Amino acid sequence: MKHSRDDRSGMSSKLADGELTPEQVARLNNDRMALEEELKSHLHAIGQITELWEGQKERFAELDVSIDKLQMDLGISNKRIQEAQKRIDGLSSQKGIDAADASRIKELDKQLASHNAEIEKFKQKTTAFETEIEALQEKILEIGGLELRTQRSKVTGIKEDMIDLSNGRTTNAEVAKLKAEKDISKLEASIEQNEGALETLDEELSEVRDKIKTKDAAIAEVKAKVDEAQDELETKQDKRDEIKANLDENSESVNAFRSLEMEMKQKIDDHERSFTDNEKKLKHWVDKLGSLSLHKIDDGEEEDDAEGSEKGDADTSKGESSVKAGKRKTADDDASDAEKPSLELQQFPEDELRGIDKDALKEEIVVFEEKVQKGGANMSVLQEYRKRQTEFLARAKDLEKTTSQRESAKQKHDDLRKQRLKQFMAGFSTISSKVKEMYQTIALGGNAELELVDSLDPFSEGIIFSVMPPKKSWENISNLSGGEKTLSSLALVFALDEIDAALDFRNVSIVANITARRYLQDEQLHKELPDFTDILSGTGLPGVTDNIPTAVPSVTLPGGVLPTTGLPGVTDEEAKLEQIRENLKDKTSDFSTAIEQKQKEMQPWMTKIADKVAARDVAQQERDLLADREDEAKAERDAALRAKEELLAEIEDKKQKSDGLIKDRGSFQRKAADHDADIREMHAKEAQIRS
Repeated sequence: MKHSRDDRSGMSSKLADGELTPEQVARLNNDRMALEEELKSHLHAIGQITELWEGQKERFAELDVSIDKLQMDLGISNKRIQEAQKRIDGLSSQKGIDAADASRIKELDKQLASHNAEIEKFKQKTTAFETEIEALQEKILEIGGLELRTQRSKVTGIKEDMIDLSNGRTTNAEVAKLKAEKDISKLEASIEQNEGALETLDEELSEVRDKIKTKDAAIAEVKAKVDEAQDELETKQDKRDEIKANLDENSESVNAFRSLEMEMKQKIDDHERSFTDNEKKLKHWVDKLGSLSLHKIDDGEEEDDAEGSEKGDADTSKGESSVKAGKRKTADDDASDAEKPSLELQQFPEDELRGIDKDALKEEIVVFEEKVQKGGANMSVLQEYRKRQTEFLARAKDLEKTTSQRESAKQKHDDLRKQRLKQFMAGFSTISSKVKEMYQTIALGGNAELELVDSLDPFSEGIIFSVMPPKKSWENISNLSGGEKTLSSLALVFALDEIDAALDFRNVSIVANITARRYLQDEQLHKELPDFTDILSGTGLPGVTDNIPTAVPSVTLPGGVLPTTGLPGVTDEEAKLEQIRENLKDKTSDFSTAIEQKQKEMQPWMTKIADKVAARDVAQQERDLLADREDEAKAERDAALRAKEELLAEIEDKKQKSDGLIKDRGSFQRKAADHDADIREMHAKEAQIRS
């Protein structure tokens, strides 16, 4: 505490010996702020003057345009006056003028002369204005450079072209108007028209005069504002230079004060941060101290001889006499062991804590850490570890069992897939060879082949049926004609029948009966089919009477010649037809019975197919179940690993807490020893004083 007071007194002496006092610093700050405000106001005024100057530049441009317009109006007015004069002269020569008209003309001439004089005055004023404007424009061109001159020349050329074009259009319009008026009403009301024209000219001249006056006033006002702004700008610039010089003079002292201020702020911030950190640390250690408690530890008799004589045991001190009584009774070990141990932590006052030597504490911490490393561990932590390890091993066994079940099911699934592929490929090869054989038999040549879309996985994409008709190239069955598709389909059907069941007499009769029955119902054969029959009898059949004519031409058949005359209904033929119908009914019944028998024969195959599909579904379900079990086992394994890591982290945390408790215990023991030493020293001083 004395050291901090000395530091403050030293700092005060340094401030007292410096060149600047706090009053001077405050005054300099006030001056600096005032100068900054004044500088801001000057800069604002300069900005306003600059804006005004820019506005006047725009105003100059507008005046240039207005002057050009006035010049154009003046030129047009002069042309109108000349044309009016020509019309007056022409009318005077065509018609006699009386005395009133002559006096009126003289009066008009006088007015015209006065107007011309005024126009000349306006021209002189305009010339003076144009001279000033040209001078300003030359200055602007000097500032703008070659590029501005080029643009100015382009603008001037465009203006001249516009004036010429406007004058030309106006002249042409006036000439056309005069010609039309001359043709329509030659001399009627010519004097009145001239008077109206003169009045119009008077009005136009008065308007031009007013415009010129307005422009003169505006130009004068602008010039006055520009001069005023220029003077104010120069004044502000001088004042700004003066302020800047004053600021430069005071900048060194202000900078020195700012550096000192920043240094002091930095020190204050450092102290505040240090104070905040110390408060946090104090709160942390106070909380930790409140959560600590001493436990009875049986250290044995190994270290009682040396440690008990020098520092004593704070844990075996009597509750009422605290650590001091334990220190005073270090010589009597038996009496201290018999006393009741105190499990409360001793709180030391701040004065004693300030006198603690940190280096000595660190050395003692190292000594106690070595002793802790040589001592025993926390057995409860080991028991917890064994419990968690047993749980981990049990879960690992479950994982291994589940994995073996998954591998077994996976192997079974693979075997079923291989068996299915083997049986399928055997049947596929046989069917493919039979398709080729049947197609060549039916089509009298050509070739047909069944191909797998994906040879690596036949069940993923399907089968392609490729056909090569006689004298043609290979084609997919979808690209063939109707007849070729029929032959190809028949070849495939017969090939499949060769695989599943042979075409015996029974099957042949079934096919024949189906053909006959469907023919009698609604089948229509080609007209060339009778050419291949042995006998054709009857004039018509139910449903086909319209298709077979009653008069059949002579056709040579292998069994004889059919008469070409019309055949009336014959009783024997009708009886035969009725008999055929009865036979067909019997055969239809037999065919239905055969179909049922065929369905019964196919039932085992359908059952096998259903069983295979069910086995495939079961295998897929088992595979999915194994995958789910594998995921669950993986999750359990990850959970076991995380639990193991958490257990290890908890063990490490408990170990660190144990180390911290041991360190705190050593620290408190050292503090207690120091406290006892201080008490002994005080008793010695008291005894010395009494003596």
